[in-house]
Amino acid sequence: MSTFLHLISKMPPLRRIAATTLQKCAISLDKRQFTLHTVSDPYLSFAEAFSKGDDEPTDLGALVIFSSTIAPLPQSDTPFLAASLRNPVPMIIIPPPEITIAEAIKESEENPLWDSMDLTELEEVEEGAEEICWDDIEDELKVTVWLQKTLDDECGGWKNTFG
Repeated sequence: MSTFLHLISKMPPLRRIAATTLQKCAISLDKRQFTLHTVSDPYLSFAEAFSKGDDEPTDLGALVIFSSTIAPLPQSDTPFLAASLRNPVPMIIIPPPEITIAEAIKESEENPLWDSMDLTELEEVEEGAEEICWDDIEDELKVTVWLQKTLDDECGGWKNTFG
């Protein structure tokens, strides 16, 4: 069982997942300070950007931190708690899923679960650059894409939720 599936197996039903990214020295795990970038729907079928002015959702069940610079936390029966959130929830650190910007754009054109994301910025970057990477993209957008890709891969998306 993947670390992500282990995490959601511990969540109460109809809770949302929040996600963020961990940049080198951007946040301290000791201080447990996080900036939420995206949240899932309660059915874990789609992700949408979390606006900075919004209140923290009260129905969070877990926090996922995407990091390619820090090794994933080992799977345990008691995931770390994201204590800086209003209501502490289980937390995991996992690497970003493997998806290129071109693949994300294509998926957004074909998959209705990706409709909540505005990938206009990705399309403009894709057209204007020879080679781009996720480091060139705003955290809010890339984390939303990464959580959506993870939900699709691990939970099966809408089809899995509603048959």
